[in-house]
Amino acid sequence: MKGLSDLQIIKGDGVVKCILCPKTCILKEGQSGLCSARKNVSGSIVNLGYGQITSIAMDPIEKKPLFHFKPGKQILSIGGFGCNLSCLFCQNHRISKGSPNSYCLSPEDLVGKIIEDPKNTGIAFTYNEPLINYEYIMDVSRLLKSINPNKSVVLVTNGYINEKPLEVLLDYVDAVNLDIKSIENSFYKKICSATVDQVLDNVKLINKKVHLEITNLIIGGFNDGTKDIEKLVDFISKIDKSIPIHFSRSFPAYRMPEIYTSQEAVLSAMTIAEKYMDYVYGGNMERVDNNTYCKVCGNKLIERSYYGVSINNKIEKSCCRNNNIVY
Repeated sequence: MKGLSDLQIIKGDGVVKCILCPKTCILKEGQSGLCSARKNVSGSIVNLGYGQITSIAMDPIEKKPLFHFKPGKQILSIGGFGCNLSCLFCQNHRISKGSPNSYCLSPEDLVGKIIEDPKNTGIAFTYNEPLINYEYIMDVSRLLKSINPNKSVVLVTNGYINEKPLEVLLDYVDAVNLDIKSIENSFYKKICSATVDQVLDNVKLINKKVHLEITNLIIGGFNDGTKDIEKLVDFISKIDKSIPIHFSRSFPAYRMPEIYTSQEAVLSAMTIAEKYMDYVYGGNMERVDNNTYCKVCGNKLIERSYYGVSINNKIEKSCCRNNNIVY
């Protein structure tokens, strides 16, 4: 368990305010934040999830999903527990909202696992919301970069974090997949018990500092309207139309067991997005073209079949390699 003094404000009488994320929980002695991972212990916020691992696997980097960052590579992926959103459709609620079994892995031990496999391109913090485990990510990332700066640090996140801690962390991060639930604040309030403004601000910050891809999980009947999708992709395209965007099909889960998202709803979102964005992909679907094509000449840069990847190495650099693909 570890804390970080600049992520809290001492209110007095043993009360502490957590300032890691926009919820800014005010905690009395013994109280935990809404994320379940940060607790007031003796007048200081402690990260209960520090080093606690609930899930660990070597994944294709495309599974994050990252399609334009080190395509075809494998990355060690880990998750902890807890989340600072309360999405009714959560696909990982057993670790984000439950009390899963975990074991402790120190930063030194985790970094050892990362560097021992030459085929592993780095570490992805994912599965639950990683940023509530901020101190652990910071310690691991700093140590990893000091030993082997060529290994990559990846965040798969809801982006619900205040600007200052995010900006500090991004100095040690190489790529982010940011899950924007919806462009509408009403959706965030009703379905996720949060607000969207800071998430949208963080899109701009992340895109300035590291490689960024965006995911939008389509929830049938809730965030799949034409106006919703148009507003979302218009916002992103005005920041950078070459940011890859992934529309992913959701399945019944958690407190929305009756919600069904059709493949057609995702394809419709993709069609709308293609009018605004250079790179649009579909997830959790069959028979969808997720290949990457050069926006200059139309050549096929990367061919994908599920998580199998084939890269066209004969492409002229001047024509294709300068199209937001990080090799």
